[in-house]
Amino acid sequence: MIDNKQKLNIFLKIAEKLNEIGSTPILYGSLGLYKILNSEKPTNDIDILIEDKYIISEWVKLIQLMLILGYELKDEDEHEFIKDGQSVAFAKQSDLLEMNNISPDSLLVSTNNNVKYRELSVNQYLTCYKTVYKDEYRRKKNNNADEDKIKLIEDFLNNEKIS
Repeated sequence: MIDNKQKLNIFLKIAEKLNEIGSTPILYGSLGLYKILNSEKPTNDIDILIEDKYIISEWVKLIQLMLILGYELKDEDEHEFIKDGQSVAFAKQSDLLEMNNISPDSLLVSTNNNVKYRELSVNQYLTCYKTVYKDEYRRKKNNNADEDKIKLIEDFLNNEKIS
């Protein structure tokens, strides 16, 4: 099984290629959360938020980029790719603003080996997980995993206040 450090390296390889076409992706989902919490909890996939045009008008360009990296398209509706059993899913950056009132431009820009990407803060993740937790279908589908993440984030924030 691939650990989070290896998944982060996969994300960075994809982000490097995205940087080459002018994109600064957002590391999102459990992998992004666990990275900032410094948690070893396993994650299922790699979630990336990308500029809307790559999902809407330049989708073929994104498919070609992922094919070059050795991924195959697994689910076009979910914008999901797979390679060696590892799933990578893309969503529009505007979803962050529309669902959570978080502007992608307000996010921290991180650099790792000259690869640029954006990251949410712990509080921004709390907002996102509280939003998706309201979705009953998602709660059932994910077996209340979002509730566990909300508790993990709140515990982290409470410990930050103490120290």
